Amino acid sequence: MKSNLNMQRKLTIGLIALLSIFAIFALMGHPLIPHDVFASLGTAGMMPFAGEIDLKGVKEALEKQGGAWEEYKKTNDARLKAIEEGKGTADLEAKLAEMEKDLKQAGDELKEIALKSKRPQLSSEGEQKAAAVLKAFNAKGLAAAIEAGKSFAPLSADGYAEYKAAMSQYIRQDLKGLSAEQLKAINVGNAGQGGFLVGEEMEAGIDRVIGSYSSMRQIATVRSIGQASYKKLVKVTGTSGAKRGGENTTPTNGNSPSWVELEFKAGTYISEQRITSEALEDAVQDVESDLQDEIGMEFAEMEGSDFIDGDGINGPRGLLAYGMVENDGWEWGKVGYVKSGGAAAFAATNPSDRLIDLQHSLKRQFRANAVWTMNDATLAAIRKFKDGNGIYLWAPSGLLNGVAGQLLGHGVVTDDFMPDLGANTFPVAFGDFKRAYYVIDRKGIAVLRDAASAFPHVRFLARKRVGGGIANFQAVKLLKCEA
Repeated sequence: MKSNLNMQRKLTIGLIALLSIFAIFALMGHPLIPHDVFASLGTAGMMPFAGEIDLKGVKEALEKQGGAWEEYKKTNDARLKAIEEGKGTADLEAKLAEMEKDLKQAGDELKEIALKSKRPQLSSEGEQKAAAVLKAFNAKGLAAAIEAGKSFAPLSADGYAEYKAAMSQYIRQDLKGLSAEQLKAINVGNAGQGGFLVGEEMEAGIDRVIGSYSSMRQIATVRSIGQASYKKLVKVTGTSGAKRGGENTTPTNGNSPSWVELEFKAGTYISEQRITSEALEDAVQDVESDLQDEIGMEFAEMEGSDFIDGDGINGPRGLLAYGMVENDGWEWGKVGYVKSGGAAAFAATNPSDRLIDLQHSLKRQFRANAVWTMNDATLAAIRKFKDGNGIYLWAPSGLLNGVAGQLLGHGVVTDDFMPDLGANTFPVAFGDFKRAYYVIDRKGIAVLRDAASAFPHVRFLARKRVGGGIANFQAVKLLKCEA
């Protein structure tokens, strides 16, 4: 059974890749298969395994993105011609702005299809998933108990079910509504003062919301730690002393290596949510889901901003919070940049040249897995760029997960926390973020219920510990708008 599921998954992945190739050639005006044959794929039956793909939805989404991009290019070409002829372009600019929304929506739909293909489906593998969930929960419980100086006995499947039921009742009724058996079940690995370890489903929900808002979590390396900080050693100097020679040549002593220790500390985020006592008593309301969404969005916006601009005090140090230096004078501990060529924007002529300069300022070893990151407003400006042959630099990405198109052969990941084009700003980053930036999670989200201090509301205080910072200063470069 397991081998069959694996084979089916491989077939699905292969089909996604094949459809992407078909879509690329179709967008170029050279379809590899007739339209009527491609359309018939939408009638194929659903595949009975995790990560099912709606082939009709794939086809429609690809056609929508391709059509929107073709219309965008025609309109922008008309804008460029109007500029050459000295005519007004206000109406065309407004039309392009509306088309940007269509392109973004089409890209989001394709991304959602790709994400759905990876989501697990409840099937015969449910027992294995449940075992993995229980194992992860016991690991977190042990870590929290050690931190609190308590002992911890791993839960069985039945014990974990009792814990989840007791936790749900605790959220609604506080400790007073719990029996002695439920109090015993919920008192598992509690860390801090009175906070209970959040159940697996609730913590997973919070993490999912955060991931959908913060692009840095998608492209950076995420480390889960059991201590207060994470350390990493980097060798910044040192040579082998090798030289050419013959049989009797005396070797040259190499320079002793110099090491730098990087430390990433997990700061603390706190979120407070208030719900009326009457709302909590309403058995119809999905209290846990509401808490997940609200807490997740607050944490997401805070850490999303910190990953870009954070000062590193009680939280992550942002990508743009380090010393900056023009790339020709780069040194370890600083981030190299290339100038945009224009005041508060791109150069007036051949603006794409500076993007190429930025791309090649990154060492070849990091370019293979590099991506661009910028906000949507900056991407809207870059979408209009062409190379010397009149070919647009940006192109749709099809089913490539998590990216907003391709720019000079590399994916574009949009991040709303990246700055706009403006004087002395750094609106574009290019790098291998898996090696350049670390997100540090101190696992275990604690929730404290307070029914007294804000009556008639019940306060829920959630605490999350997160840090982050640059781990390799060679692996990312920036574009700087000049003053």
